[in-house]
Amino acid sequence: MRTISEKTSKALARGAYGTAYRSLIADGFNQPTDFINPRSDSSTLKPEEYENLKAAIIAGFTADVRELLTKPVKSLTDEQKPDRRYWAQQISALIATYRLELKQN
Repeated sequence: MRTISEKTSKALARGAYGTAYRSLIADGFNQPTDFINPRSDSSTLKPEEYENLKAAIIAGFTADVRELLTKPVKSLTDEQKPDRRYWAQQISALIATYRLELKQN
């Protein structure tokens, strides 16, 4: 199983996405299929790798956003639910950005 290096985690945590992209490649995440949800047949990620990637991205969010993402949806107010959905989508969007970047290079 591939792991996300400390360098990659730190780059994601500080929002240095260009550095994180290069570090992810060095960590072995060098195929576009490495950025597809493992529930898909076309993914080359293991579920643990996907969860670690998401966790590293979440670490780069503010404390308020991290707290919002850890709460169960049913415990949120109607005002909080759209915000949680937005931030959950940002995780997927960033992963998709890395996938598209690898496809183009």
